[in-house]
Amino acid sequence: MNRRKKILITASVLAAFAAVYFTASYLANMAAKKRVDSFAEEISRYISMEYEDVNVNLLRNSLTVSNLELKQDNYNRIAVKKAVVEKIDVKSAFPSKLRISFHGIDIENNSRSLKKAVSDTLGYSEELDFDLRLDYVFNQENGDFNLKALELSSQNAGKITISAYIEKTAFDSDFLNRLYSETDPSMFKNAQVVFTDDSITDRAFELIAGFTGISLSDLKSLLKIQAGYVKEMFQAGLDEESMIKIKSFIDTPGILTISSSPEEPVTLEMLIANFNKPVKLLAMLDLKVR
Repeated sequence: MNRRKKILITASVLAAFAAVYFTASYLANMAAKKRVDSFAEEISRYISMEYEDVNVNLLRNSLTVSNLELKQDNYNRIAVKKAVVEKIDVKSAFPSKLRISFHGIDIENNSRSLKKAVSDTLGYSEELDFDLRLDYVFNQENGDFNLKALELSSQNAGKITISAYIEKTAFDSDFLNRLYSETDPSMFKNAQVVFTDDSITDRAFELIAGFTGISLSDLKSLLKIQAGYVKEMFQAGLDEESMIKIKSFIDTPGILTISSSPEEPVTLEMLIANFNKPVKLLAMLDLKVR
């Protein structure tokens, strides 16, 4: 087989692949748009939903909805530059797995932009863009819920990421039965909150210092004293390493990790019942700060 024939065969194969791919993409986009439109119609009695475009990426197996807008009226709305669904199971009312992210979120209340208000209050020269990411796996059979990440972030400001594991729970009419079950109740196993600062902590400290009329260094000294006082007042079960980390973070904001891993899982009912009893609640959670 000469070189020309090889080139023709290769070109034919690539052309056929491209034709199949673009045809599949077109059909997938049409089906996705139909599904998004159906969802918008379902929620229309509560809130109106509009968007600019829907795009399916077959190679990444993801769906992107651009310029999404949810409106209750002309004065209250949520705008999202881009919503990306990377993983979803739609076989049940509550998906057993979901990985979705929202980029460029803004909330308007009475026509006032939340991101503009936050940006102006904290002294950012440019408006902050907020992103939200949710990633979880839910076992429909045994009720185990693994929240891999619930993350709110803003470039050049910081981010907070929450993860948790709950056993034997439900997200339907059986939730209360699981919660108050005497034989097989919902159990809290562990959780973690990671705050990564970029600039927002010191800006917030500066704002508080300005309101109270004291210097930033004096405010930080006061906060470190208050941290020790709160520990003693609530008899919080934080170890010495946790207190050192908290005071270090106040001095030089960076990454702060708060974790809860009780020796034995705690029932959700018990956590809710002691929500207004901080001493008992902190003892149950066995918090560590690192």
